[in-house]
Amino acid sequence: MRRLRGVSQRDRARTRILQLSEFGLIEVTRQRTRSNLERVLTRACPLCGGSGRTKTDRTVALDLRRALRKPPVLFTPGEVLRVRVRPGVARLCREEDPRLLGELEEELSVRVELLPDENVPPAGFEIVG
Repeated sequence: MRRLRGVSQRDRARTRILQLSEFGLIEVTRQRTRSNLERVLTRACPLCGGSGRTKTDRTVALDLRRALRKPPVLFTPGEVLRVRVRPGVARLCREEDPRLLGELEEELSVRVELLPDENVPPAGFEIVG
């Protein structure tokens, strides 16, 4: 135990050594002095915000619908709203579930034109006018 304590004193990391247990084990805790290897060798994903996951096309379409409803967004009846979205979101809203934005168009008296664009972030959209 003395030898172990002596060696640990030369270590710049803070170390705690407990007494020998009834099972003959010595518990040693040691403070980390560097970042873990994953943090050193990787960086956060700029597309998913570091979560490793991104929103589904349906979730993005619902986010778009909420954004168009949220004040202070004001539209003139009959206006055409152009929105840049990922191609999968455009396909979902046009073919698979046209009601997603169709009901909103009726409610706001506008037409939403979806512009498929691969350069739009997976969880995003851009209202261009």
